[in-house]
Amino acid sequence: MSSKALVSLLFLGALFVAGCSSYVGGSSPEEVVKLYHSLLSSGDVKSAAGLRYNPAGEWGYMKEALGAAVVLALMSVVIRLTGLNPFSTMLNCWLIENFVSPENRKYVLYAVGVLFILTAGGIYFFLTTYLHRLMVNADRIAFENTEIEILETEVLGDRAFVYYVLTLPDGREVERRAELWNRDGKWLIRKP
Repeated sequence: MSSKALVSLLFLGALFVAGCSSYVGGSSPEEVVKLYHSLLSSGDVKSAAGLRYNPAGEWGYMKEALGAAVVLALMSVVIRLTGLNPFSTMLNCWLIENFVSPENRKYVLYAVGVLFILTAGGIYFFLTTYLHRLMVNADRIAFENTEIEILETEVLGDRAFVYYVLTLPDGREVERRAELWNRDGKWLIRKP
């Protein structure tokens, strides 16, 4: 056996082991729902957050945030050029003419561009990371002092629905349905 073949086999073996180990965290939808419930019940919000789907990094949300920034920038340029909002245009002209020298006006435009980019980043952070934390903490409050019993699971490709019963502290039972998505071989909770 040549050294190239041996290196190739070792590389493929390492990929197989890495693939198997990455799947361990999200075994089956039922186990993920049970683990999510037990982590939240014990107060381990940080570990539970890893089992919940987070749209951060998904291209769809980045497109929305960037699209919002582009629309805001285009609206401000159209208003400025066409004078559709005369008060805003007059105020901008007055501020620029009285406080900004002609050679520094391009820096003001750069600053406005940076402001739009930071606004889009803030919107993206709010829509993804901050709301993700809020949702996990809301789940912690909902699952506090409850017991869970899985009824059935329905798997449809990369989506799964887990039907379960929550026993509340006062003894009442509530039937619920969790929706899970399979991302990179791991089941993540989208709606508990």
